[in-house]
Amino acid sequence: MEKAHKDGKFQRYPMLRDFPIRSCGDASILVGESLINNGFENLWYVCGTHYPDNGDNEENFQGIQSHAWISVGNPFDNRSIIVDITGDQFKNDLEYNYYDEPVYVGPIDWFHLRFEYEQSDVHEFNGINGYDESTRNTMHMLYRIMDRL
Repeated sequence: MEKAHKDGKFQRYPMLRDFPIRSCGDASILVGESLINNGFENLWYVCGTHYPDNGDNEENFQGIQSHAWISVGNPFDNRSIIVDITGDQFKNDLEYNYYDEPVYVGPIDWFHLRFEYEQSDVHEFNGINGYDESTRNTMHMLYRIMDRL
């Protein structure tokens, strides 16, 4: 995905134009599709929310940040493995201790623990075809771009 971004392949697609910044949801869908195509099962899409420690709260929404990744195994099970290719979008942010892992594959770590999620923030990932037609078409096109590199 990084190569496609550097080669300008995503310029027409606003959701990945600034990869990895603000692209975790769509990037996670593409990673999940790649994992399925390589034989992985029991995948989950996780979208957590971080509420800052600076006194802001849920009611005023200031400083609230979401982040998405794929979990291999149920994310509520401590044995699951996180696959996150956009964590480095926070590399310039003190709130996230300048987290700069461009690719993280492993158990839940301090960074991902900062993002709270409930059952409603998580769904079993069954591939691109599980989305609406517009999303499917766009994601299939983006996946083909990546797959050709």
